[in-house]
Amino acid sequence: MSMSHLSGVTEIWRKIMKVFALGGYGKTGLPAIELLAQSDRVTEIAVGGRHLERAENAAKKIGKKAIAVQVDGTNEEQLTSLLAGYDIVVNAAYNKTILPT
Repeated sequence: MSMSHLSGVTEIWRKIMKVFALGGYGKTGLPAIELLAQSDRVTEIAVGGRHLERAENAAKKIGKKAIAVQVDGTNEEQLTSLLAGYDIVVNAAYNKTILPT
């Protein structure tokens, strides 16, 4: 079985990268970014969402790699501009249908 479809993923993982986690302070996002923060290849993790205080608390848990960003995940223009500087986006935004907080 050919794994050629994974070549792009391999190339991304070989470089140093910046991660943006939308909703990175919740039940799904925080564990994901805690794991990513352990990688030497990840140089920055932006924890973003509507609640700046929650993003700041998550960033403090992550440590020196993390910054907090207040962002409205429903504002396409704001997201497009903000995400342009990141290599990976983790979308863990709150969805009450899937996982109540």
